[in-house]
Amino acid sequence: MITLKELKTTINEVIKAKFPTIEINSNDISEGFARPSFFTDFDFTYRRDYLGSFIREVTVTIYYFPTNRNKYKDEVLEKQDAIEDAIRKGFEVKGRHLHIMNNIESEVIDKILQVSFELEYYDTPDEATEVSPLMEELNYDGS
Repeated sequence: MITLKELKTTINEVIKAKFPTIEINSNDISEGFARPSFFTDFDFTYRRDYLGSFIREVTVTIYYFPTNRNKYKDEVLEKQDAIEDAIRKGFEVKGRHLHIMNNIESEVIDKILQVSFELEYYDTPDEATEVSPLMEELNYDGS
């Protein structure tokens, strides 16, 4: 089973590989942060269980805080292209490839780049992988 924590860690690793010198914030960004930096968040998560498995949908937003709050436009455009290129093919998580469900959407709000995308995948809870003993002998009376 892929946990949300494992998914977030994988996305952060993809960002770190593309931008090794830029910090990724893991704390609540309302407490302050360095510039430039990234912050990854799940805006929406959905899970529907069905017959021992489930479907998970996650809306991911990657925030980029540019170096300078007043001169940010070119920097944000460069990062937008680079982020979209890094995530467009999806992610490998625990030996599984997760594809981006729809479009990658980007916008700048309050001088902060926000890149959003949706993931959808089927999974099985860890407890469902326990194997029950098989039936050894069946006695059947054909009457």
